[in-house]
Amino acid sequence: MIAIRFGISLVFLATVLIDDLRDLMAWVAPVLVAGLALVIQQSNNQQTARLRKQSILDLGILVVVVPVLVLGGFVAAEPGTLLPAEQSALFQTAGASLIVIALMIWLAVSLFPEDRSLVPAALLPGLIAVVSLNFVLHDYRNQTVLAMLAVSYFIGAAAVALGSVVEEPVRRHVPGTFFVATILSGLVLFDPGLANVFDRDALIQVFAFMMIVIGLAALFIIPNPSFDEIRLGAGGNPRRRRPRPEAQQQEDEIERETDDPGRDTSQRS
Repeated sequence: MIAIRFGISLVFLATVLIDDLRDLMAWVAPVLVAGLALVIQQSNNQQTARLRKQSILDLGILVVVVPVLVLGGFVAAEPGTLLPAEQSALFQTAGASLIVIALMIWLAVSLFPEDRSLVPAALLPGLIAVVSLNFVLHDYRNQTVLAMLAVSYFIGAAAVALGSVVEEPVRRHVPGTFFVATILSGLVLFDPGLANVFDRDALIQVFAFMMIVIGLAALFIIPNPSFDEIRLGAGGNPRRRRPRPEAQQQEDEIERETDDPGRDTSQRS
């Protein structure tokens, strides 16, 4: 998985540095998608099940999440107060961004129901893109957008690499730490960085803040060990698998004996 994400990052970086390759981005993107689809198809055994699940999520991020975020960035890049038509476009793109981020989180949780500690690392590239694209709102063009996508996948790969050499429970919080570090670097190290958001319309600031909060919640709440036992029960309702109290078990035993009078009660303890 580390190699795949580094590979995606290098492809984006190459399109930034090589003008001719950037002009062929309409062909480069399908190649990336086809490569991930091939990995998914070939990863069909028990040993590669985790790689297959992470590749499915990365495919969804590239095909659905990234295009919606990039499109929303073009609307958010407008400086000053938005006109009514621009506000309408913002509501549409920001709403779509919130929906695809929520779907991405739901997909990640569904793919890794038995080990929530894997969810943050799987989500990280898409959530980093939410933050990093704000860094270039003042200069929002193909080259800068591709550079931020390259950074997002590089950070995603680095988080997986670091997570593979540390033990629990630290591993759970490595992606969240990278996410917070990206936010802080946008506030402190880069100029203008996240200050781009503060120069935009108040609606843009609200939506940007909402998506960052959702990212923080996904990276720090979902992998919390106290949620490890939560599964989806019948009808999609969340439930916690836990031992039933002894008193409840005795009541259930009495009810079963009442329903079946012919049952031998001599075995009751």
